[in-house]
Amino acid sequence: MAENAHNLFSIGAVARLTGLTTHSLRKWEDRYQVVTPLRSDGGDRRYTSVQVARLTLLKELVDAGHSISELAGLTTERLKARSLATLMPREPRSENTFKVAVLGEFLPALLEYHNPLSPSLDVIASGSATTDLNGVNADAVIIETCSLGSQPEETLHTIRRLTGARCLVVLYRFSTRTDAARLRAADVICLRMPVDYQELQRQVVSMVAARTEPRVNGDTPPPQRYSKELLARLMTIQPSIGCECPGHVAEIVATLMDFEAYSASCESKNAADAEIHRNLHLTAARARAAFEAALTEVAAHEGISLTETMPRRSASH
Repeated sequence: MAENAHNLFSIGAVARLTGLTTHSLRKWEDRYQVVTPLRSDGGDRRYTSVQVARLTLLKELVDAGHSISELAGLTTERLKARSLATLMPREPRSENTFKVAVLGEFLPALLEYHNPLSPSLDVIASGSATTDLNGVNADAVIIETCSLGSQPEETLHTIRRLTGARCLVVLYRFSTRTDAARLRAADVICLRMPVDYQELQRQVVSMVAARTEPRVNGDTPPPQRYSKELLARLMTIQPSIGCECPGHVAEIVATLMDFEAYSASCESKNAADAEIHRNLHLTAARARAAFEAALTEVAAHEGISLTETMPRRSASH
């Protein structure tokens, strides 16, 4: 085989990635010649990432109602154009464009075939290692992994720190319930592969927009993320090392919540007083939201589960 064997996929792996059955893959190849896989020394089929991306595109178009017989002879570029016309997200174009970075061996090549399906997403960087994100400033990072168990929170914290990402999405193939719960408690979105990539892009837009800080001139205070009871429990955690940042940040959030409530109920003698108190209330709410985001990050770094039950540290701490 001319291509590096480490960059090739078996027919079973392609079936898992695309959602096609191995029977359908063989039928499409033999009857319609949609791709021509390479062969291993033992004669087994081996597929490149470009071929897997083409097969995924074909699968999505067939699922959308197109016939494989009419699609088989089209070039990949024409398939992409057909996909744009058929699968374009229905929501109106957003006034915001979000920057996305992609990590994985297979995912960057696949997403390249789907861009620009969402006009609100701009894939600005891709790679296979965390170090590939050095110098990248992204709103979201999409990470491909075989198992959620291979994604420690320290690595995800590093990705957040390097990129400033407000949203981390991990696409995985296998996981235990414990690992899935661990990452979701660290504010990581976990989606099992294969996924609908158009739907993935719509979800990323929605999730990043939901995590975007409110505009300074907005009139609506951001909603509170954590309860007073949870904050109080965080303040009582005994740190495993000298750092007591989770408790300190929780205390700041609680204090800002109190001032937020106080400024909202403060007596006003005239319209000028009311405007001052309204501005104080919104300022406190925005500051509280910023510290809630910081609390989410530091808790993830320390392995603390931010649920409404007693916070606990992960086994690694």
